[in-house]
Amino acid sequence: PFPPEDHPNRPHIIELLDLDTVRTCLQGAENSAPGQDRITYKQWREVDPRCVVLCKIFNICLKFRNVPGPWKASNTVLIHKKGDPKKMENWRPIALSNTIYKLFTKCITRKLQDWCSLHDVLSPAQKGFTPYDGVIEHNFLLSQHLELARRNGSDSLLAWLYISNAFGSVPHDIIFKALKNIGADDDFIGLIQNIYEGSCSRIITEDGLTEPISILRGVKQGCPLSGILFNIAINHVLLEVQKEQDSSAHIHGVIIILPLNVCTSLTASCPPLQSPGSNVANSFFLIGLSSL
Repeated sequence: PFPPEDHPNRPHIIELLDLDTVRTCLQGAENSAPGQDRITYKQWREVDPRCVVLCKIFNICLKFRNVPGPWKASNTVLIHKKGDPKKMENWRPIALSNTIYKLFTKCITRKLQDWCSLHDVLSPAQKGFTPYDGVIEHNFLLSQHLELARRNGSDSLLAWLYISNAFGSVPHDIIFKALKNIGADDDFIGLIQNIYEGSCSRIITEDGLTEPISILRGVKQGCPLSGILFNIAINHVLLEVQKEQDSSAHIHGVIIILPLNVCTSLTASCPPLQSPGSNVANSFFLIGLSSL
């Protein structure tokens, strides 16, 4: 489902981490619940305030493209949202991973974001999971589009495409292929493959922990990397739609992505989401995502 690769000479995403990067990420980490090792961010700040030890550990992981097995395991708490508690879709999973793993992935997420920004990798329509608050821009765009239609007394169409369980459905091989397609180096892709290989979680129940459940699809819940990896996995679909809009005289609109698994199209004529050359739903289906 991916277009031909045309970025063979892009530099490596990350060579080694420096102390400043690790220290900044640790200082900005919220004191969320710890994982199976029970170590909090506060404790890391106390025992390794300059992040010398943490930085050395992380660079060893980068050198060998390998993270320790315990980093891949998490405990999951199920929070009831609403409705019938006997239905799984009415529960929200919250994964509790070891803080050292989340700090490591936070550091490499920052490097990946910087690399994507430097090389204009992501479609400008993608605003979720970015260092800046793009939701404000999307809200403004929606309100201005509707206001313009009201002022002119013209017709306006909004097409919404909801992707069912998007973050939990994208196949891992699609993530790896998408990274390759944008020009990510083999070392970085190998690291991401290792992070996902053997990942598992145990559900916290009234009777204790379940047996480990392998994570075979989807980006990892609660992992700092998950947002941008999902953006990369769907990026080619958005770029293709925008390319078709630019080359088609009868399509006048813009595609935006909101951080709630919703693809929105604004247009005053033919909705790009339903135009013959822009079968977005089918493109998402080809990468393992289904729409409602």
